[in-house]
Amino acid sequence: MRRLLIVLGVLVVIVVVAITMAIATTSALPNEADAFLSLIEQGRFEEAYQTTAEAFRHETSEEVFVSFVSGTLLTDYARASWSSRSIENRAGRLEGAVQTKEGGTIPLTLQFVKEEGAWKIASLEMGDAGFVRSGGAVDVPSGDELTRITSQAIALLGEAINARDFDTFYGNIARLWQRQTTADELHQAFAPFIELNIDLLPALEESPVYSQPPAVDGDGVLTLIGYYPVEPNPVRFNLDYVYEHPEWKLLGINVRM
Repeated sequence: MRRLLIVLGVLVVIVVVAITMAIATTSALPNEADAFLSLIEQGRFEEAYQTTAEAFRHETSEEVFVSFVSGTLLTDYARASWSSRSIENRAGRLEGAVQTKEGGTIPLTLQFVKEEGAWKIASLEMGDAGFVRSGGAVDVPSGDELTRITSQAIALLGEAINARDFDTFYGNIARLWQRQTTADELHQAFAPFIELNIDLLPALEESPVYSQPPAVDGDGVLTLIGYYPVEPNPVRFNLDYVYEHPEWKLLGINVRM
């Protein structure tokens, strides 16, 4: 009986050692995750993008990545807890949740690959608001949603032109576009509409007609091309959007009559 207890004691030690070794082996994954999430929390989105795997960057443009993460609660990152961690060959996986500074919880799964001796994030999925780029595409919104975001864009632009003030319009465009322009520059771009007292708002009494099928390209940019069938001059538009959780945000607009 004593001999059996000794044997069992050895087995327990072996199990403890095995668990300790597994934790040590996978400890690099939480460290990489924390560094990545800390960059996002600090608003250093471009740097976070550069730390991802080569395949991830090949499939996902920096513009789309920045546009997405800047609109998520990852920017409020405080800490993460991982309920599952694993490494198999050159692939790693973390499953757990991010705790935000406001006390929220975001389910999060990270996939890793090993490149040049370092673990790199290959995909990121956030609960119901995930971001997974592994060859898949973002879905085109439904017909009702397309009509809504098109009319919203034209309404915001029309109101800005009528008020000769683009602050509200600027506040509603994509963060990516906001970093590339200012409200004053948008005001200057649409100065001809202001000078000619062009009022776009009556066009909204009609439904938009899409002259080309709405589509999302490989960079996740949704393009809507069409017109409002008003007389005597239809209001023609070319709108670009990117998805910033929880909705599509305007990335570019071209309107002509």
